[in-house]
Amino acid sequence: MNEEVKASGQLLNNNSKGIIELINDFDPIDENQEQIIIDNCERNLKRGRLLLLIVGDGIRESVEDMVTYLSSSPQLQFTLGLVELQVFKNPNSEGLIIIPNLITRTREIIRAVIKIENSSTNSNITIETDFEEEGPKTQYTRTTITEDDFFEQLKQNVDLENVVFARLILNEAKEKGYYIDWNQGSFAVKYADPKGSGIKVTLFVTDRKGLFYIGYNSKQLSRLGFSNEISEEFTRRTASLIPGLNPHPTHLGFGNKYSNLNEIKPVYAEFMKEVETLVSKIEQLSIESD
Repeated sequence: MNEEVKASGQLLNNNSKGIIELINDFDPIDENQEQIIIDNCERNLKRGRLLLLIVGDGIRESVEDMVTYLSSSPQLQFTLGLVELQVFKNPNSEGLIIIPNLITRTREIIRAVIKIENSSTNSNITIETDFEEEGPKTQYTRTTITEDDFFEQLKQNVDLENVVFARLILNEAKEKGYYIDWNQGSFAVKYADPKGSGIKVTLFVTDRKGLFYIGYNSKQLSRLGFSNEISEEFTRRTASLIPGLNPHPTHLGFGNKYSNLNEIKPVYAEFMKEVETLVSKIEQLSIESD
């Protein structure tokens, strides 16, 4: 699917951006969520779960015909929206003013395969269907763990000493003014772009199982206009502190494995010096780019 998106973009817009790149153009996402998004897109396309929008002018006619046509595909589930564009000439410029108007919305069509059997010995007809009536739908939202829940779950996976150490990491990050991003089972320590773009550079992540990892910031630095060499150098220097943690063979801005709190603890002071060096470099480059 991702390759089809790239091919379509190359044909229509002369670029080969994939799904993640296109999403990042509108709303930057964390790299550790990329595969989840792609998997969800693949799964919903296979099941035919999609919002189909037909956009144009003069589409009020034949709406029933279009719905009938879509209903002839029993393996799919659709939510259909018809959008009419009202186009006006801007009196103050050469541009156009386009106002979208949702003119109709159909309900989602739920499909079921019905099997009819007529026994020759009697006149009874048996109807079997795989349709199951759904209860009220709940909207899915991405949940984030709270600080209290994080440490409660961490206690179940590591000893008390490492729980105290994780608390130290979090508190020191807050004191330094870093941004704390609470995810579903972890907290990521990030540095917010000093120029106010809203982009946050991931410094490191600690999860509720006691794992600790770096990386995932090369694309964020790229969006700030900085070279990937910054991320690669940070990975090399921090990897040299932690036994077994080496840069990924092909993605040099990533470590090749997760570390854990026990491995970080003896070198934590040296690790944080490398973090501060990275932050200082970002600050300096931001000043130079003004």
